[in-house]
Amino acid sequence: MKGKIVVLLLLVTRVMAQEVQVSSVDELFELALSRNLALQNTALERELSVITRKIAAVNAFSPRLPVSWQGLDNIALQRTYVPGTIFGQEEGTYKELVMGQKYVATLNLSPQFDLLHFGNLAQRKTAALNEKLTSLNEKQAQRDIFLDINAAFHNVISFDRQKRILEENLEVARKIKTLIRHRYEEGIARSQEVNEADVNVVTLENNLDQLEQNRQLQIELLKLLTRSEIRIVEVAVPTPSTIPLAQSRLDTDLAEIRTQMAEQDVFTAKRDQWPVLSAVSSFNWQDLSNRFFYGSGASSIYFAYVGLKLSWDLPTNVQKISNLKNKQVQLKIAQNNLEQAEEQQSYANLQRTAELRKAQSQWEAQQKIEMLKKDTFEKNYAQFEENILALDKLLIAQNDWLNSSLNRATAAVSMLYNYQILRINNGY
Repeated sequence: MKGKIVVLLLLVTRVMAQEVQVSSVDELFELALSRNLALQNTALERELSVITRKIAAVNAFSPRLPVSWQGLDNIALQRTYVPGTIFGQEEGTYKELVMGQKYVATLNLSPQFDLLHFGNLAQRKTAALNEKLTSLNEKQAQRDIFLDINAAFHNVISFDRQKRILEENLEVARKIKTLIRHRYEEGIARSQEVNEADVNVVTLENNLDQLEQNRQLQIELLKLLTRSEIRIVEVAVPTPSTIPLAQSRLDTDLAEIRTQMAEQDVFTAKRDQWPVLSAVSSFNWQDLSNRFFYGSGASSIYFAYVGLKLSWDLPTNVQKISNLKNKQVQLKIAQNNLEQAEEQQSYANLQRTAELRKAQSQWEAQQKIEMLKKDTFEKNYAQFEENILALDKLLIAQNDWLNSSLNRATAAVSMLYNYQILRINNGY
Protein backbone atom coordinates (compact mmCIF):
# COMPACT_ATOMS: atom_id res chain seq x y z
CA MET A 1 0.00 0.00 0.00
CA LYS A 2 2.81 2.42 0.90
CA GLY A 3 4.48 1.66 -2.41
CA LYS A 4 1.29 2.58 -4.31
CA ILE A 5 1.06 5.87 -2.41
CA VAL A 6 4.67 6.75 -3.25
CA VAL A 7 4.08 5.98 -6.94
CA LEU A 8 0.91 8.10 -6.91
CA LEU A 9 2.72 11.03 -5.30
CA LEU A 10 5.49 10.80 -7.88
CA LEU A 11 2.94 10.83 -10.70
CA VAL A 12 1.21 13.87 -9.21
CA THR A 13 4.53 15.67 -8.86
CA ARG A 14 5.36 14.97 -12.48
CA VAL A 15 1.99 16.27 -13.63
CA MET A 16 2.38 19.46 -11.57
CA ALA A 17 5.85 20.03 -12.99
CA GLN A 18 4.79 19.26 -16.57
CA GLU A 19 6.42 21.56 -19.06
CA VAL A 20 4.18 23.99 -20.91
CA GLN A 21 5.02 24.55 -24.55
CA VAL A 22 4.64 28.22 -25.48
CA SER A 23 4.71 29.67 -28.98
CA SER A 24 3.38 33.19 -28.41
CA VAL A 25 3.53 35.92 -25.82
CA ASP A 26 -0.27 35.81 -25.43
CA GLU A 27 0.00 32.27 -24.04
CA LEU A 28 2.37 33.56 -21.38
CA PHE A 29 -0.09 36.34 -20.53
CA GLU A 30 -2.80 33.74 -19.92
CA LEU A 31 -0.51 31.73 -17.66
CA ALA A 32 0.36 34.84 -15.65
CA LEU A 33 -3.30 35.80 -15.25
CA SER A 34 -4.14 32.41 -13.78
CA ARG A 35 -1.00 31.75 -11.72
CA ASN A 36 0.90 34.94 -10.88
CA LEU A 37 0.49 35.63 -7.15
CA ALA A 38 0.86 39.40 -7.49
CA LEU A 39 -2.03 39.49 -9.96
CA GLN A 40 -4.09 37.25 -7.69
CA ASN A 41 -3.50 39.71 -4.86
CA THR A 42 -4.70 42.65 -6.97
CA ALA A 43 -7.87 40.71 -7.78
CA LEU A 44 -8.42 40.10 -4.07
CA GLU A 45 -7.89 43.80 -3.35
CA ARG A 46 -10.56 44.60 -5.91
CA GLU A 47 -12.95 42.23 -4.12
CA LEU A 48 -12.17 44.01 -0.85
CA SER A 49 -13.00 47.37 -2.43
CA VAL A 50 -16.40 46.02 -3.49
CA ILE A 51 -17.06 44.91 0.09
CA THR A 52 -15.94 48.32 1.39
CA ARG A 53 -18.35 50.10 -0.98
CA LYS A 54 -21.26 47.95 0.21
CA ILE A 55 -20.36 48.53 3.85
CA ALA A 56 -20.12 52.29 3.25
CA ALA A 57 -23.73 52.30 1.98
CA VAL A 58 -24.90 50.78 5.28
CA ASN A 59 -22.53 52.81 7.42
CA ALA A 60 -24.09 56.04 6.12
CA PHE A 61 -26.74 55.49 8.81
CA SER A 62 -24.29 54.01 11.33
CA PRO A 63 -26.76 51.47 12.79
CA ARG A 64 -25.82 50.30 16.29
CA LEU A 65 -27.42 47.87 18.72
CA PRO A 66 -25.47 47.84 22.00
CA VAL A 67 -26.60 44.98 24.27
CA SER A 68 -25.51 44.69 27.88
CA TRP A 69 -26.40 42.54 30.88
CA GLN A 70 -25.42 43.31 34.44
CA GLY A 71 -25.88 41.23 37.57
CA LEU A 72 -25.19 42.92 40.95
CA ASP A 73 -25.00 41.27 44.36
CA ASN A 74 -25.48 44.09 46.86
CA ILE A 75 -23.51 42.60 49.75
CA ALA A 76 -24.21 45.72 51.86
CA LEU A 77 -27.39 47.59 51.05
CA GLN A 78 -27.67 51.27 51.72
CA ARG A 79 -29.29 52.27 55.05
CA THR A 80 -31.55 55.32 55.18
CA TYR A 81 -33.05 57.14 58.14
CA VAL A 82 -36.59 58.53 57.76
CA PRO A 83 -38.67 60.55 60.28
CA GLY A 84 -40.29 58.28 62.90
CA THR A 85 -43.56 60.19 62.75
CA ILE A 86 -44.25 58.39 59.45
CA PHE A 87 -44.42 55.16 61.40
CA GLY A 88 -46.33 56.62 64.41
CA GLN A 89 -43.33 57.33 66.55
CA GLU A 90 -42.70 60.49 68.51
CA GLU A 91 -41.65 63.59 66.67
CA GLY A 92 -37.89 64.03 66.50
CA THR A 93 -37.22 60.31 66.25
CA TYR A 94 -35.96 58.44 63.16
CA LYS A 95 -36.42 54.93 61.87
CA GLU A 96 -33.66 53.04 60.09
CA LEU A 97 -34.62 51.48 56.72
CA VAL A 98 -32.65 49.26 54.36
CA MET A 99 -33.25 50.43 50.75
CA GLY A 100 -32.98 48.24 47.65
CA GLN A 101 -32.78 44.57 46.75
CA LYS A 102 -29.81 42.27 47.28
CA TYR A 103 -29.82 40.79 43.75
CA VAL A 104 -30.36 43.08 40.76
CA ALA A 105 -30.15 41.79 37.15
CA THR A 106 -30.53 44.26 34.28
CA LEU A 107 -30.72 43.57 30.52
CA ASN A 108 -30.32 46.63 28.28
CA LEU A 109 -30.85 47.05 24.52
CA SER A 110 -30.10 50.47 23.04
CA PRO A 111 -30.88 50.55 19.27
CA GLN A 112 -29.72 53.75 17.58
CA PHE A 113 -28.89 54.99 14.11
CA ASP A 114 -28.06 58.24 12.36
CA LEU A 115 -30.84 59.96 10.48
CA LEU A 116 -28.56 62.61 9.03
CA HIS A 117 -24.80 62.13 9.12
CA PHE A 118 -23.47 64.16 6.20
CA GLY A 119 -19.88 62.95 6.63
CA ASN A 120 -20.86 59.27 6.44
CA LEU A 121 -23.16 59.95 3.48
CA ALA A 122 -20.21 61.49 1.63
CA GLN A 123 -18.12 58.40 2.37
CA ARG A 124 -20.33 56.36 0.06
CA LYS A 125 -19.00 58.17 -3.00
CA THR A 126 -15.45 57.88 -1.64
CA ALA A 127 -15.87 54.10 -1.42
CA ALA A 128 -17.22 53.97 -4.99
CA LEU A 129 -14.24 55.97 -6.25
CA ASN A 130 -11.87 53.72 -4.31
CA GLU A 131 -13.39 50.70 -6.06
CA LYS A 132 -12.65 52.30 -9.43
CA LEU A 133 -9.11 53.13 -8.31
CA THR A 134 -8.51 49.54 -7.18
CA SER A 135 -9.74 48.29 -10.54
CA LEU A 136 -7.32 50.62 -12.34
CA ASN A 137 -4.48 49.53 -10.04
CA GLU A 138 -5.24 45.93 -10.99
CA LYS A 139 -4.99 46.86 -14.67
CA GLN A 140 -1.71 48.67 -14.02
CA ALA A 141 -0.28 45.59 -12.28
CA GLN A 142 -1.35 43.41 -15.21
CA ARG A 143 0.16 45.83 -17.73
CA ASP A 144 3.49 46.02 -15.89
CA ILE A 145 3.80 42.24 -15.59
CA PHE A 146 2.79 41.80 -19.24
CA LEU A 147 5.52 44.28 -20.23
CA ASP A 148 8.08 42.28 -18.21
CA ILE A 149 6.91 39.05 -19.86
CA ASN A 150 7.02 40.71 -23.28
CA ALA A 151 10.64 41.80 -22.75
CA ALA A 152 11.78 38.38 -21.50
CA PHE A 153 9.92 36.48 -24.23
CA HIS A 154 11.38 38.56 -27.06
CA ASN A 155 14.84 38.32 -25.50
CA VAL A 156 14.52 34.55 -25.74
CA ILE A 157 13.33 34.79 -29.35
CA SER A 158 16.23 37.13 -30.15
CA PHE A 159 18.75 34.79 -28.53
CA ASP A 160 17.34 31.81 -30.44
CA ARG A 161 17.68 33.63 -33.75
CA GLN A 162 21.18 34.81 -32.92
CA LYS A 163 22.07 31.26 -31.92
CA ARG A 164 21.10 29.93 -35.34
CA ILE A 165 23.18 32.62 -37.04
CA LEU A 166 26.20 31.90 -34.83
CA GLU A 167 25.89 28.15 -35.44
CA GLU A 168 25.83 28.78 -39.19
CA ASN A 169 28.90 31.00 -38.93
CA LEU A 170 30.63 28.50 -36.66
CA GLU A 171 30.21 25.84 -39.30
CA VAL A 172 31.78 28.18 -41.86
CA ALA A 173 34.59 29.06 -39.41
CA ARG A 174 35.38 25.38 -38.94
CA LYS A 175 35.59 24.89 -42.71
CA ILE A 176 37.99 27.82 -42.92
CA LYS A 177 40.02 26.32 -40.07
CA THR A 178 40.20 22.96 -41.90
CA LEU A 179 41.33 24.62 -45.14
CA ILE A 180 44.04 26.61 -43.36
CA ARG A 181 45.33 23.51 -41.55
CA HIS A 182 45.56 21.61 -44.85
CA ARG A 183 47.44 24.48 -46.43
CA TYR A 184 49.71 24.70 -43.41
CA GLU A 185 50.46 20.99 -43.66
CA GLU A 186 51.22 21.53 -47.36
CA GLY A 187 53.54 24.40 -46.42
CA ILE A 188 51.56 27.13 -48.17
CA ALA A 189 50.08 28.77 -45.06
CA ARG A 190 51.68 30.34 -42.01
CA SER A 191 51.19 29.25 -38.39
CA GLN A 192 49.78 32.72 -37.61
CA GLU A 193 46.95 32.03 -40.03
CA VAL A 194 46.21 28.73 -38.25
CA ASN A 195 46.06 30.65 -34.97
CA GLU A 196 43.69 33.26 -36.42
CA ALA A 197 41.39 30.52 -37.74
CA ASP A 198 41.45 28.82 -34.30
CA VAL A 199 40.69 32.12 -32.55
CA ASN A 200 37.77 32.67 -34.91
CA VAL A 201 36.26 29.28 -33.96
CA VAL A 202 36.86 29.74 -30.22
CA THR A 203 35.31 33.22 -30.29
CA LEU A 204 32.15 31.95 -31.97
CA GLU A 205 31.92 28.99 -29.56
CA ASN A 206 32.26 31.34 -26.58
CA ASN A 207 29.62 33.67 -28.02
CA LEU A 208 27.26 30.72 -28.32
CA ASP A 209 27.93 29.72 -24.71
CA GLN A 210 27.30 33.27 -23.44
CA LEU A 211 24.14 33.45 -25.50
CA GLU A 212 22.79 30.23 -23.99
CA GLN A 213 23.45 31.45 -20.44
CA ASN A 214 21.66 34.73 -21.11
CA ARG A 215 18.77 32.83 -22.66
CA GLN A 216 18.44 30.61 -19.61
CA LEU A 217 18.25 33.66 -17.34
CA GLN A 218 15.32 34.97 -19.38
CA ILE A 219 13.61 31.58 -19.22
CA GLU A 220 13.96 31.58 -15.43
CA LEU A 221 12.42 35.07 -15.32
CA LEU A 222 9.46 33.85 -17.36
CA LYS A 223 9.07 30.88 -15.01
CA LEU A 224 8.99 33.30 -12.09
CA LEU A 225 6.41 35.57 -13.72
CA THR A 226 4.13 32.73 -14.84
CA ARG A 227 4.94 30.20 -12.08
CA SER A 228 5.16 27.51 -14.76
CA GLU A 229 7.73 25.25 -16.33
CA ILE A 230 7.84 26.54 -19.88
CA ARG A 231 9.56 25.78 -23.16
CA ILE A 232 9.61 28.46 -25.86
CA VAL A 233 8.87 27.16 -29.33
CA GLU A 234 9.23 29.96 -31.86
CA VAL A 235 6.76 30.08 -34.68
CA ALA A 236 6.76 32.39 -37.67
CA VAL A 237 5.29 35.71 -36.57
CA PRO A 238 4.11 37.98 -39.38
CA THR A 239 5.49 41.49 -39.27
CA PRO A 240 2.88 44.18 -38.65
CA SER A 241 1.52 45.43 -41.97
CA THR A 242 0.36 48.70 -40.45
CA ILE A 243 1.49 50.68 -37.45
CA PRO A 244 -1.42 51.39 -35.10
CA LEU A 245 -1.57 54.62 -33.16
CA ALA A 246 -0.71 54.44 -29.47
CA GLN A 247 -3.87 55.32 -27.52
CA SER A 248 -3.19 54.30 -23.92
CA ARG A 249 -5.01 56.26 -21.19
CA LEU A 250 -4.34 54.17 -18.10
CA ASP A 251 -1.86 56.53 -16.42
CA THR A 252 -4.14 59.50 -17.12
CA ASP A 253 -7.17 57.60 -15.82
CA LEU A 254 -5.29 56.77 -12.62
CA ALA A 255 -4.33 60.43 -12.07
CA GLU A 256 -7.90 61.50 -12.85
CA ILE A 257 -9.50 59.12 -10.36
CA ARG A 258 -6.99 60.16 -7.69
CA THR A 259 -7.97 63.79 -8.31
CA GLN A 260 -11.65 62.90 -7.97
CA MET A 261 -10.89 61.12 -4.71
CA ALA A 262 -9.00 64.17 -3.43
CA GLU A 263 -11.98 66.38 -4.33
CA GLN A 264 -14.31 63.98 -2.53
CA ASP A 265 -12.03 63.95 0.53
CA VAL A 266 -12.30 67.75 0.73
CA PHE A 267 -16.08 67.51 0.37
CA THR A 268 -16.24 64.84 3.11
CA ALA A 269 -13.99 66.86 5.44
CA LYS A 270 -16.38 69.81 5.11
CA ARG A 271 -19.44 67.62 5.74
CA ASP A 272 -17.78 66.14 8.83
CA GLN A 273 -18.18 69.56 10.44
CA TRP A 274 -21.96 69.53 10.04
CA PRO A 275 -24.36 68.46 12.86
CA VAL A 276 -25.43 64.81 13.21
CA LEU A 277 -29.06 63.88 13.90
CA SER A 278 -29.53 60.45 15.45
CA ALA A 279 -32.43 58.32 16.60
CA VAL A 280 -31.74 56.91 20.08
CA SER A 281 -33.62 54.45 22.26
CA SER A 282 -33.16 52.22 25.29
CA PHE A 283 -35.12 49.16 26.43
CA ASN A 284 -34.42 47.76 29.90
CA TRP A 285 -35.60 44.68 31.78
CA GLN A 286 -34.65 44.65 35.48
CA ASP A 287 -35.16 41.76 37.92
CA LEU A 288 -35.04 42.40 41.71
CA SER A 289 -34.77 39.64 44.29
CA ASN A 290 -33.57 38.98 47.85
CA ARG A 291 -33.12 35.23 47.22
CA PHE A 292 -30.93 34.99 44.13
CA PHE A 293 -30.82 36.24 40.54
CA TYR A 294 -34.19 35.54 38.93
CA GLY A 295 -35.28 33.71 42.11
CA SER A 296 -38.91 32.86 42.91
CA GLY A 297 -40.97 35.81 44.01
CA ALA A 298 -38.66 38.26 42.26
CA SER A 299 -40.15 41.46 40.95
CA SER A 300 -39.53 42.60 37.36
CA ILE A 301 -39.37 46.17 36.12
CA TYR A 302 -39.49 47.30 32.45
CA PHE A 303 -38.56 50.81 31.44
CA ALA A 304 -37.66 52.34 28.06
CA TYR A 305 -37.33 55.52 26.06
CA VAL A 306 -37.06 56.65 22.41
CA GLY A 307 -35.98 60.04 21.11
CA LEU A 308 -33.75 62.18 18.90
CA LYS A 309 -30.22 63.36 19.54
CA LEU A 310 -28.53 66.29 17.82
CA SER A 311 -24.76 66.46 18.20
CA TRP A 312 -22.38 69.01 16.70
CA ASP A 313 -18.70 69.64 17.08
CA LEU A 314 -18.49 73.38 16.66
CA PRO A 315 -16.13 74.56 13.87
CA THR A 316 -13.52 75.22 16.55
CA ASN A 317 -12.61 71.49 16.47
CA VAL A 318 -8.87 71.71 15.74
CA GLN A 319 -8.53 68.18 14.40
CA LYS A 320 -11.33 68.59 11.84
CA ILE A 321 -10.05 71.99 10.69
CA SER A 322 -6.54 70.56 10.31
CA ASN A 323 -7.90 67.59 8.36
CA LEU A 324 -9.77 69.91 5.97
CA LYS A 325 -6.68 72.03 5.31
CA ASN A 326 -4.61 68.90 4.72
CA LYS A 327 -7.14 67.54 2.21
CA GLN A 328 -7.21 70.85 0.34
CA VAL A 329 -3.43 70.77 -0.11
CA GLN A 330 -3.60 67.14 -1.27
CA LEU A 331 -6.22 68.16 -3.83
CA LYS A 332 -3.89 70.78 -5.33
CA ILE A 333 -1.12 68.16 -5.56
CA ALA A 334 -3.49 65.70 -7.27
CA GLN A 335 -4.58 68.35 -9.78
CA ASN A 336 -0.95 69.10 -10.66
CA ASN A 337 -0.25 65.38 -11.01
CA LEU A 338 -3.23 65.01 -13.34
CA GLU A 339 -2.02 67.80 -15.61
CA GLN A 340 1.47 66.29 -15.67
CA ALA A 341 0.10 62.78 -16.32
CA GLU A 342 -1.91 63.99 -19.32
CA GLU A 343 1.20 65.59 -20.83
CA GLN A 344 3.38 62.54 -20.13
CA GLN A 345 0.74 60.14 -21.47
CA SER A 346 0.50 62.10 -24.71
CA TYR A 347 4.28 62.06 -25.11
CA ALA A 348 4.51 58.34 -24.23
CA ASN A 349 1.92 57.48 -26.90
CA LEU A 350 3.84 59.46 -29.51
CA GLN A 351 7.08 57.81 -28.42
CA ARG A 352 5.67 54.27 -28.69
CA THR A 353 4.46 54.89 -32.22
CA ALA A 354 7.79 56.47 -33.16
CA GLU A 355 9.78 53.59 -31.64
CA LEU A 356 7.80 51.06 -33.67
CA ARG A 357 8.34 53.03 -36.88
CA LYS A 358 12.06 53.32 -36.16
CA ALA A 359 12.29 49.58 -35.45
CA GLN A 360 10.50 48.76 -38.71
CA SER A 361 12.78 51.09 -40.68
CA GLN A 362 15.84 49.60 -38.96
CA TRP A 363 14.71 46.06 -39.81
CA GLU A 364 14.19 46.91 -43.49
CA ALA A 365 17.64 48.55 -43.68
CA GLN A 366 19.39 45.65 -41.92
CA GLN A 367 17.83 43.16 -44.32
CA LYS A 368 19.45 44.96 -47.26
CA ILE A 369 22.79 45.31 -45.46
CA GLU A 370 22.85 41.61 -44.59
CA MET A 371 22.24 40.61 -48.19
CA LEU A 372 25.12 42.79 -49.36
CA LYS A 373 27.50 41.59 -46.62
CA LYS A 374 26.62 37.97 -47.31
CA ASP A 375 27.26 38.42 -51.03
CA THR A 376 30.63 40.03 -50.25
CA PHE A 377 31.58 37.17 -47.94
CA GLU A 378 30.56 34.45 -50.42
CA LYS A 379 32.65 36.07 -53.17
CA ASN A 380 35.60 36.48 -50.80
CA TYR A 381 35.24 32.87 -49.68
CA ALA A 382 35.35 31.70 -53.30
CA GLN A 383 38.54 33.69 -53.81
CA PHE A 384 39.95 32.28 -50.56
CA GLU A 385 39.28 28.72 -51.73
CA GLU A 386 41.26 29.56 -54.88
CA ASN A 387 44.01 30.89 -52.60
CA ILE A 388 43.91 34.38 -54.11
CA LEU A 389 42.58 36.13 -50.97
CA ALA A 390 44.33 36.52 -47.62
CA LEU A 391 42.74 34.94 -44.53
CA ASP A 392 42.53 38.20 -42.61
CA LYS A 393 40.38 39.76 -45.31
CA LEU A 394 38.13 36.72 -45.35
CA LEU A 395 37.71 36.82 -41.57
CA ILE A 396 36.88 40.53 -41.74
CA ALA A 397 34.24 39.78 -44.38
CA GLN A 398 32.84 36.94 -42.28
CA ASN A 399 32.71 39.14 -39.18
CA ASP A 400 30.91 41.86 -41.17
CA TRP A 401 28.39 39.31 -42.45
CA LEU A 402 27.93 37.89 -38.95
CA ASN A 403 27.32 41.32 -37.42
CA SER A 404 24.89 42.28 -40.17
CA SER A 405 23.00 39.00 -39.67
CA LEU A 406 22.82 39.54 -35.92
CA ASN A 407 21.71 43.12 -36.45
CA ARG A 408 18.97 41.97 -38.82
CA ALA A 409 17.77 39.33 -36.35
CA THR A 410 17.71 41.71 -33.40
CA ALA A 411 16.03 44.41 -35.51
CA ALA A 412 13.26 41.99 -36.48
CA VAL A 413 12.68 40.99 -32.85
CA SER A 414 12.90 44.62 -31.76
CA MET A 415 10.12 45.47 -34.21
CA LEU A 416 7.89 42.68 -32.83
CA TYR A 417 8.78 43.69 -29.26
CA ASN A 418 7.84 47.33 -29.82
CA TYR A 419 4.64 46.29 -31.57
CA GLN A 420 3.65 44.24 -28.53
CA ILE A 421 4.51 47.15 -26.19
CA LEU A 422 2.14 49.38 -28.14
CA ARG A 423 -0.52 46.65 -28.22
CA ILE A 424 -0.26 45.96 -24.47
CA ASN A 425 -0.54 49.64 -23.55
CA ASN A 426 -3.45 50.17 -25.94
CA GLY A 427 -5.27 47.36 -24.14
CA TYR A 428 -5.30 49.45 -20.96
